Amino acid sequence: MNRSKRRAAIASGRDTPGAATVAIPELLAVANSAYQERRLADAEIICKQILSRAPSHATCLNLLGVVYQASARHRLAIKLFIKAIAVDDLDAGFHYNIACSYQATGEQIAATEHFKAAITLGMSEKRSLEEFIMENVVLVRCIDRIASRSWASEKESLLTAEDLTTIAQDILLRCALELDVIHGAPLELLLTNLRSTLLRLAAAEPSGAAQIGDDRAPVLCFSATMFHQRIYFCAD
Repeated sequence: MNRSKRRAAIASGRDTPGAATVAIPELLAVANSAYQERRLADAEIICKQILSRAPSHATCLNLLGVVYQASARHRLAIKLFIKAIAVDDLDAGFHYNIACSYQATGEQIAATEHFKAAITLGMSEKRSLEEFIMENVVLVRCIDRIASRSWASEKESLLTAEDLTTIAQDILLRCALELDVIHGAPLELLLTNLRSTLLRLAAAEPSGAAQIGDDRAPVLCFSATMFHQRIYFCAD
């Protein structure tokens, strides 16, 4: 049996000669490939094969958690990430992944705790913190809109009430502003406009206050102020 057929057999869960002796690193590579190709069912099967032999394999626990996360099974994902962190609590990726699932389930305190842990541990060797923040497609759309309308009047707001809500709910952004220095020009552009919008709404009370909302205004003000403080102190 050639390598491609062997991998296909493993992915389908079929028994093959010597399958029980397939090295875990090879199985993990096949599972990861299946996940990258969005063959989530195959990835789940292989991860479970690995965990039947090595229940405390942290990387596999995390991968299976990501598979569940990709199919919106966040409660199951959280259980796997908890087990992975119990094995290795210094892996930033484990903390980031569980924080994303906690945020998806509305558990803001837990999400904040793990986002902060991920940032403190370095997030990723290959990607910057700003890249993770920019995965929020609403933030990207806001930035594109602002950049394309630089001529807008000072009285014209480029951020909607829905934008403000989304920004306020971005726990990773809030944690990043509190713990790290952000150098990204796109985010500077966004938060400059955010502060301008908040000041404009505050000046237009009571309608402005109603649009911001009592529960979101402090968070948004903190985010905007904190960002500009850090831009000032890290300016070249």
